[in-house]
Amino acid sequence: MAIGRTFKESIQKALCSLERSLSGFDRVKFEDRNDLVFKIRNANEKRLLYVAQAFREGFSVEELYELCKIDPWFLTQIKEIVDFEEQIDMDILNNKALLRKAKTMGFSDKMIALLVNLKDNLELGQNDIYYARMKQKIIAEFSEVDTCAGEFEALTPYLYSSINVSELTQSKNDTKDKKEKKVMIIGGGPNRIGQGIEFDYACVHASFALKDMGIKTIMYNCNPETVSTDYDTSDILYFEPIDFEHLRAVIEREKPDGVIVHFGGQTPLKFAKRLSAFGAKIIGTSARVIDMAEDRKKFAEFITKLGINQPKNSTATSVEEAVLKASDIGYPVLVRPSYVLGGRAMRVVNDEA
Repeated sequence: MAIGRTFKESIQKALCSLERSLSGFDRVKFEDRNDLVFKIRNANEKRLLYVAQAFREGFSVEELYELCKIDPWFLTQIKEIVDFEEQIDMDILNNKALLRKAKTMGFSDKMIALLVNLKDNLELGQNDIYYARMKQKIIAEFSEVDTCAGEFEALTPYLYSSINVSELTQSKNDTKDKKEKKVMIIGGGPNRIGQGIEFDYACVHASFALKDMGIKTIMYNCNPETVSTDYDTSDILYFEPIDFEHLRAVIEREKPDGVIVHFGGQTPLKFAKRLSAFGAKIIGTSARVIDMAEDRKKFAEFITKLGINQPKNSTATSVEEAVLKASDIGYPVLVRPSYVLGGRAMRVVNDEA
C-alpha cells in the first residue's frame, strides 16, 4: 500500500514498494504488438507495466480500455505519467519547476536518473538527483493520516511523505527532542515466500522491548496487513516504500539515535551498508559484519580461519563454474544465493542434469 497526495504519486510509490526492484513504471520487454496485447488482455503481475509500455508504443486510452477494462480515468492518469517522461532530460537538474513537478507526480530519484541516462546517454545515479533536489530545496514533507476519522484523538502519528508543492509548504524537518532517545525499526514490507509474518513478529517485539526501556519507537513499513503498522505498536509510524530514497528522508527528519535493520528480513538488511555510509547508526550487528555473514564466500573463509568444521562448500559466479564445483563437492548439493534469507531461490540439486 502507498499513500500520496495524488493518484500519480501514490501509484508510483506503490510500485516502488513491491520488492520487485522497480523505480516506477519501468520499461518491460515484449516480442511484438500481438504479444503486448496478449499481456494486457490477460491479467498478470506486470499488467500495469505493460499498460504503461503500450502508451509508449502509441496505444490510446480507448484502445487499452477495450483490452483490459481498467477504468479510463486510471488509464488517463498512467498515460499522463508516461507522457511526462518525454520532458525529463539533463536539463531537469537545473530546472526547478520541472524537477518539482516530476517529484510531485511521484517520479522517484532513481527513475529520473534512469530517464536522463536513457535520453542523454549519461551515467547518473539517484544520488545525483537527490543532491540536485536538495540544492533547489525540493524536499519531502510529511503529512499525518487521521486514523480515527475525527471521532477520537489519534494517539500514534501515522505519517506519509509527499514532495513539497512549493517552498512555502515545507514542513519542519528536525523533530529531534534532545531529552528523549528514539530508535527506528525498519519492517519487512510485502509478505512473500521466504519473508513472511514471522519477521513482522520480531519487529513488533523489538518495538515493545524498546518501549519498556523508555525509548521512543519509530516503525517504518509499507504493509497494512501487519501488526507492526497497528496504531498501538509504536510511537510513530511511517508508511513509506522501503527503498533508500524514502528511508533517507525519514532518517534526515527524525535523526534517530539508532536504526534496527535486523528483524525485518532481507528487505532492511540489504540497506545496512548504504544507511551506515549515509551516517545512520546501525544498532547491533554492524553493516560490515552483516555483509560478511550474508556473503557465502566471505562467511566460509571466516569459519575456516576460526578452525570451525563446516560442510564442504564452494562459491560460483556462472553456470559452468557451478557445475564444476558441484561435481567436486559431490551430489546432492544445496544451491542458494548470497544475500537471501528464508530459503528463497534455494534448490536441492541431485545431479548435473
